[in-house]
Amino acid sequence: MSGGCQVLSKIAILSLLLAQVLTCGQKTNTQSLLDADFLGPPVITLQISILADVIEDNKPFEAKIIVSNVVTNRVIRDFSGSFNWTVSDESAISEISNSGPVNGEITYTLTHAPGLTGASTKIIRLIATQNEDTRVSATSSSKTVIAPLTASQFSVSAPSSVNMLDKFDVTITALDRNGKTKKDFSGTVNLVGASSHHVASPNFHSNFVEGVLTANVSMGAPSRSIKLRVYDVSDITIKGTSGAIQVKANNKNFSQLNLVAVPLSATKLRLTWNKIATAKEYRIYLKDSNGIYQLLHTETDKNKSYYAHGSLNTGQNYSYKVSLVNLSDEVTHEEMAQSKPKACTLYAPSAGNWGITAFTELKKENSPFCFDKEGGAALIPVNAALHFTAGVVVTFTPSTGVQLSNGAVFQAKGTAEEKVIISSSTDIPTNGVNLAMNIPAVSVIDSDNNLLSGSGFE
Repeated sequence: MSGGCQVLSKIAILSLLLAQVLTCGQKTNTQSLLDADFLGPPVITLQISILADVIEDNKPFEAKIIVSNVVTNRVIRDFSGSFNWTVSDESAISEISNSGPVNGEITYTLTHAPGLTGASTKIIRLIATQNEDTRVSATSSSKTVIAPLTASQFSVSAPSSVNMLDKFDVTITALDRNGKTKKDFSGTVNLVGASSHHVASPNFHSNFVEGVLTANVSMGAPSRSIKLRVYDVSDITIKGTSGAIQVKANNKNFSQLNLVAVPLSATKLRLTWNKIATAKEYRIYLKDSNGIYQLLHTETDKNKSYYAHGSLNTGQNYSYKVSLVNLSDEVTHEEMAQSKPKACTLYAPSAGNWGITAFTELKKENSPFCFDKEGGAALIPVNAALHFTAGVVVTFTPSTGVQLSNGAVFQAKGTAEEKVIISSSTDIPTNGVNLAMNIPAVSVIDSDNNLLSGSGFE
């Protein structure tokens, strides 16, 4: 047995001497001798793995390299090199960081240069090349690159019933085009009512966490059914709408402001609202270019319910908010309205003819319209009809009225979104339009609501 041991010892000594010759005096250790790294770079093989199923443009992802001995297939644990990354289609890729060699493995955090848009994709392979010896290189398996998954819409969740002025939570979730939560969304959103009379307060929110925001808001006016709308202030195409919400008035005697904005000329608008007995003052705000409402005027005369705003730009949209502050300095009502200064389309008597024929329709695109016959009435002839479409604004000079002949129709068909507004043409609004019907004053209609006889006002 001792002779056998001596033979093995001699073989071991010869192997070590051979290794020393092969390494040409390079520094080695027992593990490196076993792994045979002394044979040089050609014995290195690389294994590349990309953890993500797909690579999103301009979003960090991880790629791992495992360095092994090509002969023994064992991981070279004391490897100390580094690698450069390129892409098979020569597109750009950037290294953000790397873990450094740890037991023969290096994990890199990379980003693929942006370039894809919409739903476009492409197939690439990553190439890792050792910086210390460019002969050592490997290529990954094919991976799909997709365009950035930006937020494309919001999911909006709110209670189906709330009390006016009571706080409640609205949950807003940013979604990408695949309907998944966009966890890195960090924008600012505006939360508004679907009707200008319903304001969610506060309305600007930006505290998204993991793509989800909970806004604690209240509604300033009652509604049988209202939906909340959310949109990104930097890209209004990214939006969402809640389900229907019933806003209950805490007080059955509650009155709405019914705020409206009326163009009086090409450079002037006028706000009007309902006077409310509990008011201490009315605060009037104008939205600035950043979407923020700035205080424009405080009306301390609680008997006044109007405000004229002049020196404006023709055709520019102006958005207002009026808040009612009660004697306890609480805001109990808030409503919004908007309009554009514009010269009116004039209806004035010319040789006794108002231009109202069998069916005269005044449309939104030609609005506003102004009727001017001081101390007189706009006559709607026998069997004629004057029809206002949704969104039309009509002003009358003081003492101008409307007179319906027998069988004539004065019809205004607005919607909750686009009302027909009939008002005074002056800065200080006067009493309402005088509407007179000739005998017979009682209208006769058929089952389809068509006027058969008499004068009709809708």
